Amino acid sequence: MPQVEDAFAAFGEVEIKDGRSIAPADVKDADILVTRSTTRLDSELLQGSSVKFVGTATIGIDHVDCEYLEDRALPWAYAPGCNANSVAEYVVGAILELRARGDIGLGRLTVGIVGVGNVGILVAEKMAALGLAVLLCDPPRERRSGMPASLPWKSLVAAAVPDTANPGTEVAAPVFVSLDQLLAEADIVTLHIPLIPRGIDATYRLADAAFFHRMKAGAAFINTSRGGVVDPAALDAWIQADALGPVVIDTWEGEPKIDAALMARADLATPHIAGYSHDGRLRGTEALYRAACHVFDRPPEWSPSMDGAHHTPADTQLLDAVRLAYDIRDDDAALREQIEQFDELRRTYRMRREFKCWTINKSVDPDFQRQAIRLGFRVAAA
Repeated sequence: MPQVEDAFAAFGEVEIKDGRSIAPADVKDADILVTRSTTRLDSELLQGSSVKFVGTATIGIDHVDCEYLEDRALPWAYAPGCNANSVAEYVVGAILELRARGDIGLGRLTVGIVGVGNVGILVAEKMAALGLAVLLCDPPRERRSGMPASLPWKSLVAAAVPDTANPGTEVAAPVFVSLDQLLAEADIVTLHIPLIPRGIDATYRLADAAFFHRMKAGAAFINTSRGGVVDPAALDAWIQADALGPVVIDTWEGEPKIDAALMARADLATPHIAGYSHDGRLRGTEALYRAACHVFDRPPEWSPSMDGAHHTPADTQLLDAVRLAYDIRDDDAALREQIEQFDELRRTYRMRREFKCWTINKSVDPDFQRQAIRLGFRVAAA
């Protein structure tokens, strides 16, 4: 949680603890507890403590016992959307890397996005910016808000660029479809769903053997949501049977002890860092700081320092620009070399800046400039 000490210093003394090993004794006399997804926020940790506010700088809350906190009337907050853009940029980096390797085609592809929340909608925008067709599946959202009303369809279509492999092709507005249709038609399936253990919208091991059986032959599979939404044995079996296209995994069941064999067979494997841009993590810190200010009735006086700008070489093209901002190959190599250091890789993660912090100095290709802008890059004035 970058700048967390600066943010919360005005509230009192700030103590930093390891997220996985934090114990009841560590929080017994604390007034505020802010953490990330490695800490289970429940009665076992908090019972008998003096904690008056709990925050998790994450977009997922499967590690939070919400019922316990609410029964205790203990104010708590999380940071929905804080790292959504970071995850969407990760997906861009993964797809462009798979293209560069020849693992997916260069023609017109269809991306199926399962889960259309803060992350999924940004992924849809960036896929449209790449000129890819988009299918959406999100039954809870579809039930709540109907098909097009709550999503920026016009902006998605406006963000689309011509498919250079198929001149004259227009990008249609993304549409909600059933999971069966999405799996049957998508060339790339990417998951952006919370981990829900049970109920009508349960997602625990949603991606099981039947799921992979229904996928289009040779389709790519990407998971950046939670490890528990995938049945790792089923995924591994389908990879070994050569029944899937390229596989990209960022989140794993059983973290930090992950399946080494599955990692070895994945085309790109990273240590749960898709949302780990410096900018996204800072937004998480800021969200919890402002929530704490609200709970303790004090005006916000701190704001994060997000300075920093980078420039690409004059002759940079799209893949080069994305690799300069975020080169997924580095994280893939680090995990393969240090699988036993999963938590350490996350704890010591480098300062990765989002596309908005990068300026394309010059390009003779107006299509590239337009595409770069829609992905989030800045383009210097001519």
